Amino acid sequence: MNTTIASRSRRLSVALLIALLPLLFAGGVAFGQAAAQAPAAEAAADVPAEAAPAEVPAAEATEAAPQGAFFINPLWLVLVIVATAVWLYTTSWVCDDARGVGIDFTIYTTVLLAGGWLGLALSVLVHGAFGFFLLVTVAAAFCTYVVLRDRVVPERHRLLGSHRWAAIVGKVPGLGKLAALPSRARRQGPAFVLKNETGRTTEDVLQEKPTLSEAADVLLEFVLRAGATRSRKVRIQPAGETFVAQFLMDGVLHNVESFEVELGNQIMALAADLAGLAQGGRMRQGTGTLSADLPGMGEAQVGVQIAAAGGKPLLTLALPDWTFDLHAQGLEALGAHESIIKRMRATVTQNRGALLVCGPPESGKTTTLLALAGAIDAFTTDIALLSFARHKVEHVRDWTIPTDRPFGAFYEELLREGPGAILLDSLEEPERAGKALHFACEEGLTLGGLVAIDAPQAVVQLAKLAGSPDPVNRALTCVVPQRLVRKLCTVCREEVEPNPAMLQKLGIAPEDPGHWFRPVGCENCLNSGYLGRTGLFGMLILTDAVKEALTRPKVSAESIREAAGKAAFRTMYQDGIAKVTAGLTTLDEVRRVLKG
Repeated sequence: MNTTIASRSRRLSVALLIALLPLLFAGGVAFGQAAAQAPAAEAAADVPAEAAPAEVPAAEATEAAPQGAFFINPLWLVLVIVATAVWLYTTSWVCDDARGVGIDFTIYTTVLLAGGWLGLALSVLVHGAFGFFLLVTVAAAFCTYVVLRDRVVPERHRLLGSHRWAAIVGKVPGLGKLAALPSRARRQGPAFVLKNETGRTTEDVLQEKPTLSEAADVLLEFVLRAGATRSRKVRIQPAGETFVAQFLMDGVLHNVESFEVELGNQIMALAADLAGLAQGGRMRQGTGTLSADLPGMGEAQVGVQIAAAGGKPLLTLALPDWTFDLHAQGLEALGAHESIIKRMRATVTQNRGALLVCGPPESGKTTTLLALAGAIDAFTTDIALLSFARHKVEHVRDWTIPTDRPFGAFYEELLREGPGAILLDSLEEPERAGKALHFACEEGLTLGGLVAIDAPQAVVQLAKLAGSPDPVNRALTCVVPQRLVRKLCTVCREEVEPNPAMLQKLGIAPEDPGHWFRPVGCENCLNSGYLGRTGLFGMLILTDAVKEALTRPKVSAESIREAAGKAAFRTMYQDGIAKVTAGLTTLDEVRRVLKG
């Protein structure tokens, strides 16, 4: 939860309460005086003039005069004030907590506000006993919220969960052992532990240091949640007077949880002990490796790194690349449009030519190139993967590019093996670019990757690397620009009606806008509203007009784009709009990725 927002809401509720107190007091006095004067006036009107009493002594007259009084008993007034305080504080707490856990809080706050104002009005205008109505309304709405809240948050954060029970009972003298029962009971279920290379597990550490029980629960929960959400990293570090846990999911860092400093230090001590980074009872900087048998995902390696950031400790858990073998599922699994897939397949069936995949680092170029390699008939074409040491493709030979001799010498050695296709994930060096284009012109098929913003810039950049536009025009068939965009979480996404003016601006027919959704956020997606990623793809076909523009003296990416026109150039933005109308992602996410 955002503590700044929470504290601001608490201050606001206190200020409202202070402002209401004078109003309650003034209203009580005003209505009380009116109530006291009304019967006296009626009694005076009922007494006949001839029956008027004789003069009364001043002392007796003063004693008989009506006095101002509260319209409400002071005890009832205290009840109203207490009920109002509970109402305001509960409303602000529910609002902040729901925002923190990703629940739509408008329903609950509306019920609380409406019931609260009604109860307060009845208490002031009718009778103070309606303060009980105010308390019952607040209690009912709060209990309903807690029950629904506990269904979507982790067990250790549930208000009615075993961790809360343990925390409450643990504060009672003599019941400390009873408070530890829920934690021990959880570990008696299906075993999930972290273990190091020597076989030492979290259970072994807890037998020696039982005080780290809660830290073990939190650490194991983080690893499980990281696996469930396909997060690549978990970072635990101090943040002011607390510790914060951050998950790197789908290329975006999320603040997932904050906890007390003592618990944060215990989590670090436990991780350091398991990873062999504890010496003499103190942590030291370094790296280690743990393993975990994640439910439904098999055994996974978890890297542990303890470093210093700004003079404070930083714990990083590195999990596997969950999309490491995505290329094995084929081009369709990457999210490319069927027309682009058809063109790419036609290119890789040719005996000569080059296909270029471009984009910034970490945009999925390597996965696309490997999927393209899988589309080549490996039984008729000998394929060589150059510098893809981290990946394995069936029926494809790996060639590691040496760093101790020129690429030209390595290329000549490669040619003697007679491959029919080569894959180069990086063409940033002039010699590599030149040899790759030479292979595409004279020997076979080249699939290459290049760091570039978009397809027109990639063409211009490749011509500069080759030293001339001629080999590019002879070899290059098409360029595929690529980005990775986050997909909407299908568990919590909410369908919305698009703005007609926006549809007109995007060139989408209002009568057929597709299906638009907005991100909501839930436990399934770390309250981000997104889960998983897909590709945004474009394509630039090297037509005669594009080749002619490339030979001009002052060629630019803009001139290439103009020469291609709409017929030979499909942009990533067009692909993004298609994915938005299909309900896969949002327009904001597409714009965020393409601006980056």
